[in-house]
Amino acid sequence: MRLRRLYQRDPSMQGQFTASITAAGISMQNTAGISSQSGWDLYEFWRDGKDIIVLVFRSGTYCVLGLTGLSEVQRNELQGILSVALQKKYFEINPTA
Repeated sequence: MRLRRLYQRDPSMQGQFTASITAAGISMQNTAGISSQSGWDLYEFWRDGKDIIVLVFRSGTYCVLGLTGLSEVQRNELQGILSVALQKKYFEINPTA
């Protein structure tokens, strides 16, 4: 919970993030002017849901990418890049839960 409070209080983490994804890696920038760039070697795997993709770092932390607003062609291109760069892990469904 402490991390959530730090995030909520940090103005550099607020606003909209824009991600640019290529075969070499991912770069992000937010409306506060904060930017980062990383290669795929920092990530362990990816998962997808209905309107999100989760990129999991080797450290266990993760980055969530929203897919709302992307066309089907753009979603397929993104998934194609990720499929080449990283292993995809599927969500496990526990029918007794």
